[in-house]
Amino acid sequence: MDKNFYINKIIAEYGENLSRQKNALDGAIETARKLPGFLTLEREISAAEIDTAKAEAYGKPCAAENAALLKLYKKRDKLLKDNGLDLKIKYTCIKCRDSGWNGRELCGCIKQRLYDEIVREGGIPYPSAVFGKDAAEVFGENIRPEMAKLYISLEKYCAAIAEKETKSILIAGNTGVGKTHLLCCMANALLMTGLTVQFITAFNLNSAMLKYHTAPMAEKDALMSPFLETDALFIDDLGAETILNNVTVEYLYLIINERQLKHKYIFISTNLDSDALLNRYGARIHSRLMNKSTSFFVTMPGVDLRRAQRPAKGAKA
Repeated sequence: MDKNFYINKIIAEYGENLSRQKNALDGAIETARKLPGFLTLEREISAAEIDTAKAEAYGKPCAAENAALLKLYKKRDKLLKDNGLDLKIKYTCIKCRDSGWNGRELCGCIKQRLYDEIVREGGIPYPSAVFGKDAAEVFGENIRPEMAKLYISLEKYCAAIAEKETKSILIAGNTGVGKTHLLCCMANALLMTGLTVQFITAFNLNSAMLKYHTAPMAEKDALMSPFLETDALFIDDLGAETILNNVTVEYLYLIINERQLKHKYIFISTNLDSDALLNRYGARIHSRLMNKSTSFFVTMPGVDLRRAQRPAKGAKA
């Protein structure tokens, strides 16, 4: 994802909004000037503003001047309101007045919009899944010590990811133990560090690679680049997809190999153990995911959390 593209896109939207409002404002001013007494009121306001500015410049008490000016403002606002007019620009963000900047820093409104855009484009299924909570709150009171330890370890890994040599993490475990939630916590944490993220299920990745396989040459780069260029690629539920001849294994290897050569991060969840991964995807993919110098393989213990938290039949919810 090109962050500068989205920043410029958002600021351009602000500019278009301001332009529309200023055009409407010009028309409203022309209408207001035709109202009986408006021009006289404007001259009175201008004179009162000068009197107040002079009083402030000379350090004189100006409570009376301010009170008189406020009274004139209210009188003007009432006149405009009574005639269905509003001469105020409605900014999307009051802080930056829709410039997108606070001094030399991007305004918080732009950062939030950018974050939301990255989350949307990145495909993170649970945007609210974040580290910082107690592990028992996330995975249930009966959480095993190994699970709590893993949760804390991955939180620390994401917080100091720039210092880490490990670029690949494979999280294995039974269905429903919380693998997807944990990947989403990682993805959201990495977004907060400024990294770009792409989150996709193995099923959808398989479909994307089939489309890539059959696409005209001119379209191939655009189809593959999201999986090669993003800072951190998350593949959820590896092993749930159908193995397609000349597609699934070949392009999964290409993605993993290219990303590891470029020292880019790849994080995967799967229901398969090490032997099942070897049998399904072959030695080349297995060796890259199990390379202890750059990768980390961990099995999440536990049973399906959704079943464990579901009330027993006949029990009250």
